[in-house]
Parts: sequence; structure tokens; C-alpha cells
Amino acid sequence: MKKIKKHIFLAITFVIVGLLIASTVSIPAFRIDKNENNLNIKLVQNELRTETLKCRSFNDRLTVVPQTTAIPEFQYEGDQLSPAFDIGETGAFMAAYRDSEVDNIYWTYTNENAVYYSIEEGGDYPSVKLWDGTRFFGTFVPSPYDSYGGVVYLFETTDPTDWDNQYSLVGWDWSDLPDYPGELLWHDIIDIEIACDNSKENWEWGYISFVGDTNYGDGVTEGPFITYPTSEDGYATISWYIGLDGCAHTDNVIDHVSYKAYAVYDFLDPEDDTWKIVIRLDYYDNWDRDGTAYVYTEDTDMQYPAVAANDGDLLVVMESDDGGDKDIICFYGTKLETLADSVVVHTSDDERYPDISHLTGDTYLCTFTKNGNMCAVITEDAGQTWGEPFQINDNDNVVISGYKYSDLSSNGLQAMWQEQGYDSDIWYGSATGSEPPQAPSISGPSSGKPNKEYDFTFTATDPESEQVYYYVDWGDGTNSGWDGPYSSGGSAMLSHTWTEKEKFTITAKAKDAIGNIGPESIFSFSTPRNKGIFYDFIARFPILSYLLGL
Repeated sequence: MKKIKKHIFLAITFVIVGLLIASTVSIPAFRIDKNENNLNIKLVQNELRTETLKCRSFNDRLTVVPQTTAIPEFQYEGDQLSPAFDIGETGAFMAAYRDSEVDNIYWTYTNENAVYYSIEEGGDYPSVKLWDGTRFFGTFVPSPYDSYGGVVYLFETTDPTDWDNQYSLVGWDWSDLPDYPGELLWHDIIDIEIACDNSKENWEWGYISFVGDTNYGDGVTEGPFITYPTSEDGYATISWYIGLDGCAHTDNVIDHVSYKAYAVYDFLDPEDDTWKIVIRLDYYDNWDRDGTAYVYTEDTDMQYPAVAANDGDLLVVMESDDGGDKDIICFYGTKLETLADSVVVHTSDDERYPDISHLTGDTYLCTFTKNGNMCAVITEDAGQTWGEPFQINDNDNVVISGYKYSDLSSNGLQAMWQEQGYDSDIWYGSATGSEPPQAPSISGPSSGKPNKEYDFTFTATDPESEQVYYYVDWGDGTNSGWDGPYSSGGSAMLSHTWTEKEKFTITAKAKDAIGNIGPESIFSFSTPRNKGIFYDFIARFPILSYLLGL
């Protein structure tokens, strides 16, 4: 009995001594583990830090630049580089790219005109995302000569067609904080991305992830940062984990259902000189809620991650260097701790620079470059298996392969890429290989009375015979929303009542089941300027209404 007590006493003593020794040793950066899907992961246990700053405006630097109409989308003298764009639900369009002739970022919704801000040395790698409707936000990597590359810019437009009144640019100069005068803090941002969500207040547009350096605190070199708006009067918070030096590229997304915010980075681990993937999770609906981060590793280098998420599902695609050639692989799942991996595309050729977006349900689309072409591949089970890749560019072997030389819309339907001709130009087209429906035909009365309901018929055919939805703008500030689905060639009868005495332009468009939006059709409808027997007579004969301009 005495021996048992002695052994227990010695065991307790060793535990206490061990705890005392452990208390004098710093906590390791990671906890090495292998998840249930046999994927190597490391929980980031580093300290999370934050800082806050107020933005300032750069709208006084706005310049509107008329361009010559060009075909395809952006084709002018000099190189058009690093395209970024997004598309609204009704087809609203916003794009940005770097133009070598002005050495600045152009912001545009058309191939006829553009806007740029006179920022020193212009910057590079723009990012554009839809917030809602026609409201877009964007950012770009600042030049190293612009506050030492420590400014985080925020572009905004609520109406891309209004050059003079609806374009703005603000920025947070993190290189010089008020409490640290004369000290160089954040600098040398080398990559940046923006994610947007419209579920909160108008000023809470989303967040930005970036890779850069800081001398703040313990300092970070090429570290993984995020920044997000903190207050309506322009303050923002920057947040980062220390000890993750050596990142190079980033992407991000907000799950519009679960409101989980994911930022991904590639990370060169100095311990084994291998490129790994960092995935950081935060909560867009509550930035104060504790998030987490993991480092994922395999036996090969993994770089250029891109991320998509929807309704709890997370997909991260990346370039993998295995067997002497480049392939695309995917991490997928619902929890960071239990992600699995799958092969997106693997051939003896190089598949490079992936991007990914959610299409619908469990369907996601991934783009990549291969042999001078822009290609895409689709998964219909949230990343577990992938279909056959297909080419989406028309001109063979002219796509320029490079990091951020292409972009994919948030809805996964359209892509932009660079092609090499006389110089570098930007092309635009369907990412799904599916053509949108034709412009719908519109039939109905061309005139009528105020406060009376009228019926109109809309008919569109889809080239792949997919189901179609119709969207009608009634010309009085109201619309039908997307109505459907209908069979290809099937008609929708929609009714509307106008309350004013005016001429109205009805605009209609159709989209297919995966969201490809076709061209518009227009139809004129007018209500009378004067009521009476004359109007009743004219209303019976629409051709007279047209000839008389009523």
C-alpha cells in the first residue's frame, strides 16, 4: 500500500514539474494532426491581433476617359491586363483591369468608356464583387511607391452607367497610424481580394483579405491579413495571425446562407520549404465571434488557392505540383477539421491558375488555363467528383496563362481572360459552355388607360432547350422579378397596371436554368394624355396610337 502511495506521489510530482516546465515554454504555432479523411492539417494556435483606422477619400483624383469602341471587350493600344469583374442578377456588369498606356486601373461597365483614379503608379491585380443589384465594390494591390504599398483601397459604384455621380474611391493608409507617428507600419501589399454580402447595413459591404508586411508589434513579413468595416463613419479593423510569414496569394468568399467568411492563402512553410494552404474562418454576421484557421499540407507544393462556399459547403481549389506537372485539386466539406480532397483535373499537361464559383445547389464551376486555352470543369456534388473539362475560348492557343490573368463571375456563368494578339487584350464569354436564351418576343396592347391592368405575353427559346425564366422591367420603376420556370419556347403571361399618364418602355429578358441571361427586348406602352371619346377610339386601333405618337 505504501509503494502504491509512493508511486502516485511520484506521478503527481512529475505532472506538476512538467506543467511548470511547460509554463516557461512558448506555445507552438501549430498542432500537427491528421483529420478523419487522412488530410494533413495544422491548427493555427498563434495569437490573433487587430487594429482600427478611419478611411479617407480619393474622389478628387477621378478621371473619365472616352475610349474607342473595340471588339472583343477591351482591346486598345497597349496591354489590357489582370481583368476583374462581376455581374448582377439582372445582367448588370462592372469590370476593372490594368491598362499599360495610362499605368492605372480602369473601372468600366462597357467597352466604350472607362474611369480611372490618378493613383501614383496605378496599382495592379484589381478585384470586383457585386453587393446587390447594381452596387459593386472593388479593390486593388497598391504600388509600392504609394505610401510604401500600405494603402487598402475601396472602390464603389451604385450605378455603373453614371460616370460623374456614382463612382467613388476611399482608402485606409495603414502605413501610418495616428498613435505611431513617423513609423512605417503596414507596407508592401502583394495580393488582395474583396468579398461582399448585402445582409447587413449598407456600410457593411463585406471584407478584404490581403498579403503584406507590417512592422507593428512583433512584425509579419508577407502575412495573411483581413480587414472589414467597423463603423458607418469610415472606420475599419485589420486582423491577422502572427507567425504565418511567407504567404503569397489570397482569395476569399462569404457564404450568403451561413454567413461564414473564408479567407485562403498559400504559405511557404520554412520548416520543410513546401507550399501549403491556410484557410481562415470568421463569421460575417459577428466579427467578434472567435474564428479559427488551419494549415493544410500534402506531399507536394500547393499554390494559387481559390474558394467558393454555399449553404455550409466549402470548396477550395488550388494548383498542385505533383509528378513534374501542374494539376488542380480540391479540398471540400462542411468543417475545416474534416475537409476531404479530390482531383479536379489531372493530365500529363499543366493545368494552372484555378478559380471557382458556385452555380446552383451542389453545382460549382472551376476554370483554369491549359495549353494556351481557357478551360472549365463542373462538379455537381459539392466537390466530391468532377466532370470532363471543356474549352470556353474560341481562339485556340492564344490565352495568356498567369496569376490573375483571368476572372470568374460570382455566379459562375461568365469568365474574362487575357489573349495574346498584337498585344494583350481582354476577352469575355460564357464559362459554362451553355448559351443563354434568345431575346424574348413581347405581345400585348401598345396603349391603355391608367389604373387598369393589362396582359402581356413573353416567349423565348433556349438553344439547349433548357427551362427559361422571364424578367420584365415595366418602365415605371417596378419589375416582375424572375418569373418561371417555363419550358423553352413556352410563354409567360404577366400583367401590369400603370398609374401615370406617360409613355413607358417595357424591357424583358430571359435566363436559363443555371442563370445565363440573354439579350433584352423592348416594347412601348403609353397611357393617354387626355381621356375621352377620342382616346377610346384610338385605343381600339393600336396602329393609330403608334402613328400619332400617343
